[in-house]
Amino acid sequence: MASYQSIGVQLISMRVLAICRSIRSIFCHLAIATLPLLANLPAGAVLVTVNAVEYDVTVFEGSYDDNNSLFYEPPVGQMPWWGDPTGMLASQFAFQVYNSLGVGSYSGLGPVFAYLYDSDSGSLSGLVQSLSDPNSQDILNPFSNESIKYAILYAPPVPPAPISVPAPLPCLGVIAAYRSSFRLRRLLLRRDDNLDQPH
Repeated sequence: MASYQSIGVQLISMRVLAICRSIRSIFCHLAIATLPLLANLPAGAVLVTVNAVEYDVTVFEGSYDDNNSLFYEPPVGQMPWWGDPTGMLASQFAFQVYNSLGVGSYSGLGPVFAYLYDSDSGSLSGLVQSLSDPNSQDILNPFSNESIKYAILYAPPVPPAPISVPAPLPCLGVIAAYRSSFRLRRLLLRRDDNLDQPH
């Protein structure tokens, strides 16, 4: 009688072990498939913290005239320092980035952190960080049609639309689960019947 119980327990534990291995295999495949999604920053992006908020800052090369939609605060644009007449916010970002984004359009200086546009003169106001001294910044006034390197926020790509699952697929999964539970129930009932019979 004890041997039938141990055989039944062994069968059940073997099935449970097989199910656990299958689940582990599925999770491993999912983890491997999602690894490329974890590295979604461009090579030139740098993570900075300003006023307790984290930002991904990268470089964009172009002119204000051709890309003026970028020169606004998020969510419309990609410059949270835009519109600050003092330039202090742009200065904080430039200081945090320092030399992480490399050389901008001018030798020894990083990209321009533009913060204002003057329509009368057709020029922008912006700060550039010295790449050799973290405490040195210069004010630049590039023309709006001048194509130079600007610092902007990295805008992550729009996630792809979810893939629809064909209608029969979930039904087949439910049927497979029901069949597995039915087999397990039948095995347990058979084991109980064998234990109740006198030997």
